[in-house]
Amino acid sequence: MYPQDPQDPRHWQTQPGYGAYQPQPAYSPMGYGAPPARKTNGLAVASLITGLTGFITCGLTSIVAVVFGHVAMNQIRRDGSDGYGMALAGAILGWILTALWVVYWSLVFAGVATGIGGIGATAAPEARATFHRSLPAVPAVTAPAEKPIPQAAAGVGGTITLHGFENLQMDVTVTKVILNATPANDFLTPKGRYVAVEVELANTGSVAYSDSPSNGAVLIDDEDQQYQATYGEVKQGVQLTTTSIASGDRRKGVLVFDIPADVRLVKFQFALNSGFADEKGEWAIT
Repeated sequence: MYPQDPQDPRHWQTQPGYGAYQPQPAYSPMGYGAPPARKTNGLAVASLITGLTGFITCGLTSIVAVVFGHVAMNQIRRDGSDGYGMALAGAILGWILTALWVVYWSLVFAGVATGIGGIGATAAPEARATFHRSLPAVPAVTAPAEKPIPQAAAGVGGTITLHGFENLQMDVTVTKVILNATPANDFLTPKGRYVAVEVELANTGSVAYSDSPSNGAVLIDDEDQQYQATYGEVKQGVQLTTTSIASGDRRKGVLVFDIPADVRLVKFQFALNSGFADEKGEWAIT
């Protein structure tokens, strides 16, 4: 018996086979999740809101807006939160409104101080007389203080000289009274009827007149009820609004009143310094 030839294919032993190639599962690349959302700085929002409300709070919240805005911007630089634009806008708006309100209130207080100073100057002579009377030395004989002489009532066409604060002196003339004036503006119509009083103001003193004549003018009816002037345009004359009259100069125009139709008017009253002067002029209109 001959040994088997290993080269003879008939004698090859079948080797176990391998299954089909299985691909390896893919691996996800290493990575990071979505970055966290940045938060909006709360003081930045508060700065913008308080800055906007400064229009209606007389500037009180404007100062708060400035403080919130600067604090918010510093925080945003440190922590990188959102809202820098809102903080900047709130701070700028706060600064602007604060400056405007400071100017406004300065003018208001200056006007009040001027008015008090004028009243104090008028009362100064009487205060000095009281001081001298209180001294225990030789008693001084002082004349009684002169009381303002009431102006006699005038009629339409009459002139009354009136005095106000700080040597203000004006000759006031009522030239005519229109009891049923015609509106000159279709959009401004009276609730009752327009009554127009035409006046002429002549500055016969040494100081300038600067006022709104309508503030010191009233109409009085037969039941002693009075009516303030209003804003209205009539065809019978030009409305006399806020004006300045130098010494020796004069102005003429109408003061307009909205009067109920069934009211019977009897007189017109006028005073200088927006009605605060002691002297009152009266004109009968019936």
